[in-house]
Amino acid sequence: MRRKRIRGLLIGLGMLAVIVAALLPDAFTRAEEHWARRPFHAYHLIYSEQRGEGRCIFDLGVQNERIVTASSAPAQVPWACVNVPPRTISDIFQDLRPYHTGRNCGLNGCGCDRLVVDITYDPIWSYPRTATVVQRYALWWQLLGRWLMGRNGCTAIGWMGTSYTITALTPQP
Repeated sequence: MRRKRIRGLLIGLGMLAVIVAALLPDAFTRAEEHWARRPFHAYHLIYSEQRGEGRCIFDLGVQNERIVTASSAPAQVPWACVNVPPRTISDIFQDLRPYHTGRNCGLNGCGCDRLVVDITYDPIWSYPRTATVVQRYALWWQLLGRWLMGRNGCTAIGWMGTSYTITALTPQP
């Protein structure tokens, strides 16, 4: 009788933990909300964006999340930055939003190419200091491929993800 009560209590606590975790905002959402509540609306931003082969460096003046001044350094690969627009911090959050859930997938499907974002946040203003979209393999898919085919179930098609590195963010009057 006592074991049934303890088991029931543990199951109840586990269900409560799952419900509370589902209701609480995740780190990405908390950081985005914290950024939206910052006490300044103008800032100077220097960041780099890596997409595939090219690394683009931007130096921006931002007022109310609109770019008012912009310059960029020459790219190592000249064609790499042609279609890469400069972004504000809010734009970067929007660009990363689809990946923070882990529901985006690459060419090999979600078992092999689940695309997620690894982010480190600024400790004061919570903007993404570094953010990289990476490819994660689902362990169950790897094990299934090895069991059925005797080898890795995924092909060698890779993912050349996006990454952002914020070099400097300075609030402006």
